[in-house]
Order: sequence, then C-alpha cells, then structure tokens
Amino acid sequence: MTAALVILGAFVVLILVLGTRASESALQVRGARRERPAQSDGEALADSVGAGLEDVSIVSNDGMTLRGWLLIPPQWNGAAVIFIHGFTDTRAYLIEQARMFLGEGYASLMIDNRGHGASDDAVVTFGVRERFDVKQWGDWLCARLGLENYFLFGQSMGAVIGMMTVPLDTRIAGYVSEACYTHFAKAALRRLADGHFFGQQWAASILRPVLAYGYLYGRLRYGTDLSESAPEAVIGAITVPVLLIHGTEDQTIPFDSIHTLHALNPKWTETYVVEGARHTECMSKGGEAYRQRVTRFLARLRTARARA
Repeated sequence: MTAALVILGAFVVLILVLGTRASESALQVRGARRERPAQSDGEALADSVGAGLEDVSIVSNDGMTLRGWLLIPPQWNGAAVIFIHGFTDTRAYLIEQARMFLGEGYASLMIDNRGHGASDDAVVTFGVRERFDVKQWGDWLCARLGLENYFLFGQSMGAVIGMMTVPLDTRIAGYVSEACYTHFAKAALRRLADGHFFGQQWAASILRPVLAYGYLYGRLRYGTDLSESAPEAVIGAITVPVLLIHGTEDQTIPFDSIHTLHALNPKWTETYVVEGARHTECMSKGGEAYRQRVTRFLARLRTARARA
C-alpha cells in the first residue's frame, strides 16, 4: 500500500510539474525565445520591391499595443493581405511570403501577435484572444486603405488564429492557411510527447492528465482556456474560400490535420500538399509551384470580387 501511494504521489507530482511547465511555456514567450523584428529587415524587404514601409500600431480591446509594418507596392492592385506569424516567431518570419504578394501588387500588413515581437507582453492564447486582434487590424487596414475586404495569410499558430478570425469578419474575402492544427490538445500532446517521451505514441495516455491540468492552470492563473483554440470547431461556419496547405513531413503539427479540416468544410476549402516539406517549409520546398498555387488562388478570388 505504501509503495502504491508513493507511485501515485510521484505521478501526481509529475502531472503538476509537467502541466505547469507546459502551460507557462505556451502562455508566455520570455527570455531568449522572445525575438524582436529587425527594422533593417523590413526596410530591405521594402527596397527589394520598391514599396513604401510604414511602422504601424493599434491598441487592442484589452489595452495591448500591437505593432506591425504596412507595405504598399508601387503598382498596388487595390487588394491587401494581413500576415499572421507562428508561435515564438515575429512578422519578420513571413518576409518571403510578403515579398511574393508584394510582387503581385498586394499591400501587405505584417503584424506581431500579442506577446510576440515588438507588440506588448501578453498571454498567448493561440487564437482565443488573438482573433479579435486580427479583426481590429482588419478595421484599421480597411480604414487606412479604403478597402471593403481583405485577405489573410497565416502560418502555424498564425494559421490557427486566422482560421478562428474568418467567421468573425465578413470582410475577409479569402484565406491562405499553412500548417493549421485541428485542436490545441492534439498539437500539444504531440509536442509534449516529443519533448518528454521521444515522440512515443503510448505517451498520449500518460500526458492527457497533464494537458487537463494545464488547461486548469491557464484558466486559474491567466483567465484563458486553451481548449477553445479549436479550428475544427469553427471551420464549418466559414463561407469564404480557404486554401489549406501542409507539408507531408511536418513533425510539429500532424499532417493529417489538413484532411480533417477539409472534410469538415469541403465546399469552401481546398488543399495543397507539399511533398517532403517539414513545418513552415512549404514555400521553400514548393518553390515555383507553391508561388503559382498561392498567388493564383488569391488572384481568382480578387477577379471574382471585381466582377460581383
């Protein structure tokens, strides 16, 4: 009996330690993990395409100052894209994607998510709060450029944020989503297993209590419930075209997420699988085929809007 109690106690301690550590790691980006976008990178991007560069900011509904870059190409086509980066990244991580769109004439708003880059320190909620930030950026962008609609591009956590934003704003005319998970829990179990159990499948059963405690910890300490970060719960409400992109060798977000999401809304989603691409490698691996697939997707939507 004593041995059993010791084992039970050790298991409870393991849950508390791992749950607390995992929650803090997900909800706060601190220290060396917190990068700042280099202004020189934005200037170099602008120079490479002859675009104007503006440092811009908004204040979120809960008082956070959020910052970004607005770039307008010399031959603007009248459309704009908001770029949403991944976890622990900054706006600068999507420079190549922005360069691609700027070359096609799209104005590009590159933002730092809350708790990232040059935006204010804040709890990271994987779309639970960030979706409202993006909608506010949409308000700002439409007012600044006199637009009636805009497009989104999201990668990794940014893909999740974008997916959760689309049902909130009828001005979003189309969305390119790269490496989006279906539910925070599924992605978190993968990361926990990789980090503590070398990716072993059986570890999921052990880690489920850790995740459950992590949810509780986040609610009690930070007032946020990461179980609400669930693109699979909102994608069915989307009624604008979405291009789902995923690499077959993604070891961070399960590759089968793309098929699950598509099956939940086949009318409004289409898929683009990049063979051999790991996490966030779809553009570099896909090359010209990637560029053509993505730019043609938005060009088709822009043409359809113009004819409507």
